[in-house]
Amino acid sequence: MISPTITDLGPVWVVPSYVAHNAGTFDVTVEITRAVWDGLVQNPDLLDGDDFQDRLNLLLRDAYEVANTTDDERAPLSVARNRTNGERFVTELTIQLNDADDPGSRIVLALASQLPVDAPSRADRLASGDLVEVPADLAREAGLRFPVALTRAAWEDCVAWSDADNRRKGTVQDETGRLWDVLCAARGALVGMPRAHRRAAVSLVRTPRERRIRKAHPATLHVSVIRENGQQVITISHPSEA
Repeated sequence: MISPTITDLGPVWVVPSYVAHNAGTFDVTVEITRAVWDGLVQNPDLLDGDDFQDRLNLLLRDAYEVANTTDDERAPLSVARNRTNGERFVTELTIQLNDADDPGSRIVLALASQLPVDAPSRADRLASGDLVEVPADLAREAGLRFPVALTRAAWEDCVAWSDADNRRKGTVQDETGRLWDVLCAARGALVGMPRAHRRAAVSLVRTPRERRIRKAHPATLHVSVIRENGQQVITISHPSEA
């Protein structure tokens, strides 16, 4: 039986270790704060999962994938879910990991930001042009094995290029080459980032499109990894969108 209790984090729902273990994840007791339980587990308005047990198992699997890749005491987790009315939202969680030296310690899933934060789905953003999809073969060649997309702002700042730009600046560039540079820089940022952190700064140089500037100038983008519709996806964004 899953029951509530009171802790220093406020009311939490205690998930016995055998429940988490049966979900194929944690072998220790997991505690879920009331806000997370109400919003992501015991919520009849969610399209994800047939009942609260399905939604609980989905949340535990998401948490386990992150917790199993970090040695930190806490790890962030971004969870995307769908409502029955077709709306979509993303919830930022914090996973407080158990102390390996203390058999009685527990894992706690808590909110990191207010629930919910409404957000269009990735498919919606691709369809509207807000996101620009990267060809899968090019992403794989750059070492990125998950689907990759750039926000329109990031694309316009660091990738977009035309023959008119070359004539105006006296350069020989193209969008594929500029995109390759961005992908390689993003790959380098992800390699140095614990997977559980899910977000890193990407430093690169590119020739700005504005005016007649020919010299490459430094630029910074952000790369993030979240789980959406059962798979990991990568988004490269501009700092102005943070």
